[in-house]
Amino acid sequence: MPNNRTRTVPVSSFATRSTEPEGRPSESRVPAREVRILVADDHAVIRLGIIALLESQPGFHVVGEAASCLECCEKAAALKPDIVILDLEMGDCCGAQALKRLSKDAPQVRVLVFSAHTNDCLVSEIIRTGARGYVPKTASSRHLVDAVQTVCSGGAYLHPSISSLVIDRLNRRKGRAQEAALSARESSVLKLLAEGKRNKEIASTLFISERTVKFHVSSLLQKFEADNRTEVVKIAIGEGLVGG
Repeated sequence: MPNNRTRTVPVSSFATRSTEPEGRPSESRVPAREVRILVADDHAVIRLGIIALLESQPGFHVVGEAASCLECCEKAAALKPDIVILDLEMGDCCGAQALKRLSKDAPQVRVLVFSAHTNDCLVSEIIRTGARGYVPKTASSRHLVDAVQTVCSGGAYLHPSISSLVIDRLNRRKGRAQEAALSARESSVLKLLAEGKRNKEIASTLFISERTVKFHVSSLLQKFEADNRTEVVKIAIGEGLVGG
């Protein structure tokens, strides 16, 4: 557990390596009320650097810090911050698990992910799990401040490099959906998936076994490069393969 903070803290390399101006935000960007922030990162230098950066901005107040997912969730429930800045890899659990627990223990909290990971699959999963923003640790401190301001005002923020990853992933999936040659049976299963049918109901409707249904669902996941059946349906609707 991190020690209590003092007013003098070291600034991490993150807080000093930006090539962009690091001046105070314009008055129009200063929050109307104080934004309460919890910072969670298991690297003390990075954590304290983020704290120093945020405390230097008008309208921001760091109410706590955490060095593990468990500590983050406990402090989020107790301190009720507006925003949690969350590292995705903190030893005791992964970021997706922390997000799910935060949504249960502190549902009012908005989560801004600050991570070294920029894998498109991971980013998509984290956004689907409920994160309101994603900033890579290679970003400038100006980007992190902008992200906090955007999220605290009710918006969502993706760093430009992350936006490109997500868009490229969506475009690949759309192209894959267009190229996917579905069998008649796969098309039938897809239609029933879009209607919200479960495997047992699909099996009954098509007079096939549940095992066969699972085989066709697995094939659809592969052809659409989707992570789950809900995503298959979303892609199929977007491509006009089934009705919305």
